[in-house]
Amino acid sequence: DFGPLMAGNGPARFQYWPDRRGTGTRQLARTLASEDATVLEAATLAEKSVALGDLQALERLLTDPDAFIERDAYRCSYAAAIAALQASRAAELDTAWRAPDGFANLVNGAAAGNDAYYDAREAARDYLDALTHGLERAAAGKLLPVLGDAPEDSRPRAAESWRNGLSTANIVANLETLEALLTADGGFADLAATGGDPLIGRTLAGMITDARERLAALPVPLATAAEDPELHAELLAVADLLTRARSLAEASLARAVGLTAGFNASDGD
Repeated sequence: DFGPLMAGNGPARFQYWPDRRGTGTRQLARTLASEDATVLEAATLAEKSVALGDLQALERLLTDPDAFIERDAYRCSYAAAIAALQASRAAELDTAWRAPDGFANLVNGAAAGNDAYYDAREAARDYLDALTHGLERAAAGKLLPVLGDAPEDSRPRAAESWRNGLSTANIVANLETLEALLTADGGFADLAATGGDPLIGRTLAGMITDARERLAALPVPLATAAEDPELHAELLAVADLLTRARSLAEASLARAVGLTAGFNASDGD
C-alpha cells in the first residue's frame, strides 16, 4: 500500500479489518446501546474511531442477523452516515490520485525525481511491492486463516465480509487488480520482456487468472466452502497457487525487471 491511500489512518479508514480483538464490535455495540447522535452525520462520524465509520460497521448494520437485527430509525440513519462518509473518502482518494497535481503525476514524473520518488526505479518498486503484498494478503490474509488445516478446523467467520457473502468477490477483485499490474501496456510483463525474460510476466498473469477463475467458480460463499471437504481442498490449492506466484514475483520477476521486492507490513521487523 502506498500513495494517498496511506494518508490519515491509512486503509483502516475504509475497513478496519481484520479486527482480531473485536474492537470494532465492542465500539459498535456501545454506540448502538447509547444511541450516540454524533454518528448520524458524516462530518461528526469522521471524527470518531475508524471502526465506527468503516465498511465493517456498515456491513453489520445492514446484514448481521443476530446482534443488530432491529431496523429502527437510528440504525438506518447511522448506516446512511457511514455510506456518505465512505463515498466522500473514496472521492477524496480518487481526486488525490487524478488531480492535475495529484499522486499519479508524481509517479509518471518519477524519472526526473520529485517529492515522492528519487527515480523511476523507486516508483516501480512500490508497484512491485503492491503486487507481492497483494498476493500474500490474498493467500495468507484472506484464505488460509479461514481454511485451517481441514474442514473441521475452518473458521468461517474469519472471512472478510462473511456476513454479506462477498468474501470471494473481494478476493476476485483484488486479483483482477494484480493481473492489471502485469498485463497493462508497459506493465511488469512488458518490462520483464524488455529485460530479457518474456515468459515470467505471462506465467505470473496465468497463475493469477487461474486462481481468480477458480474462486469465481465456487458455488457457495467462501465461509460455506471452507467447511466442505471438496471445496476446502480446492481453496487450499488456490492459496498454494497464490503463494507460489508471490515467490515467483519476489524472485524471478523482480530480477527480470532489475528490482528487489521490499518488505511489507506483514514481514515484521
